[in-house]
Amino acid sequence: MEITTLSKVRRIRNPGLIKEMKEKIGRCICCGEHKDLQVHHIRSVGRGGGDIPYNLLVVCFKCHRLIHDRGTHIYKTWPHVWEYMQKLGWVYLGKRLVNTNEFR
Repeated sequence: MEITTLSKVRRIRNPGLIKEMKEKIGRCICCGEHKDLQVHHIRSVGRGGGDIPYNLLVVCFKCHRLIHDRGTHIYKTWPHVWEYMQKLGWVYLGKRLVNTNEFR
């Protein structure tokens, strides 16, 4: 695991965790595809989101592009994805997506 500080934002990078999650989960959480798996950061790395289990979703390339093209409101259009994210601690405060784990 590597911790870097850029622009006063602490970023936690853990390539081993990403690999482990893709192997363990083995399918896209959005559509169920098994090929071209990637990991999506719910809070982007650029906004301080790190390689932390509650910040990562295993998705296929196609769904990953869709998330980035349509924005975070797309999570609620996939009820099973939003339910999973809520279990990880994600909630909307107004229009802002936050994680309750960050307040503990």
